[in-house]
Amino acid sequence: MDLEHLYEFAVLAESKNFSEAAEKLFISQSALSKHIKSLEQELGVPLFNRENRSATLNEYGQLLLPHALKISEIRYACLTDFHNKLNNINGAINICFEYPIFNLLASFEKENPNITIHVRHVPPHEMVEQLRSGKCELAFLYEKEEQKDLTSVFYRQDSLVAVLPNSHPLANQTSISLEQLKGENFIMLSQRAKEYAIAIEACQKAGFEPKIALSGCIGRDVVRFVKEEVGVSIMIKSFALQHQLDGVKFVDIISSTPVPCLYIYYRKNVQLSPCAKHLLDYINAKTIQNELIK
Repeated sequence: MDLEHLYEFAVLAESKNFSEAAEKLFISQSALSKHIKSLEQELGVPLFNRENRSATLNEYGQLLLPHALKISEIRYACLTDFHNKLNNINGAINICFEYPIFNLLASFEKENPNITIHVRHVPPHEMVEQLRSGKCELAFLYEKEEQKDLTSVFYRQDSLVAVLPNSHPLANQTSISLEQLKGENFIMLSQRAKEYAIAIEACQKAGFEPKIALSGCIGRDVVRFVKEEVGVSIMIKSFALQHQLDGVKFVDIISSTPVPCLYIYYRKNVQLSPCAKHLLDYINAKTIQNELIK
């Protein structure tokens, strides 16, 4: 049984889409389809329910999944150990992002000490040019930009959280509805920030206009004001988690307001460096574990 085919199976199981999985794996869609069919022939059963380009696991795929996950984890760990020992992947990666992803990058650098990551915070409208000019190799952006010369790979779907002081009556809840925050004083980011419009829309869908006590704040200052009980806030969860502070709780919000998906972009016709490919391999491995073991 080809271990690489099992890894590809796990990526497809997470992506549920042949085209998206092929982009993550840096192979053609036809090659991925061929490898999955080879795996199915070896096992003697189909593993996916197929409809156009989408693919969902059937009962046999569900049976194989936990084994494929273990093998995928071992595969990445093995490659990383050998890369570090042989020092055959070293250098730097230039990354630009709209919102911080420091936790992800810090854990990658810890496992890969021979790779240095240079990060740059870039406004969304400048990211495409940063990529095209070669100033950054990978870009993390909360928008689906249809650009013929760029490849976009889905990274994650985000959600909203309420930022509450520990003393707040709802601070110990696992999740709340926005209606429960009606009448609160809100501390908001800049009106130019994507979260501002998302938060306003979410409150309006919940049937109220938020009473804004402060706006124009940066993320860490929002959390500090919440700690001082000036008010509460609404943030994209991954952004909020970059600003954790004692005395403040992040509580999941149940809301129908869509939150943008985070995509990874890189140039389509320019070969990625070994360091960048290894980072994407790491992201694939972590995404598979996080999404499928729930």
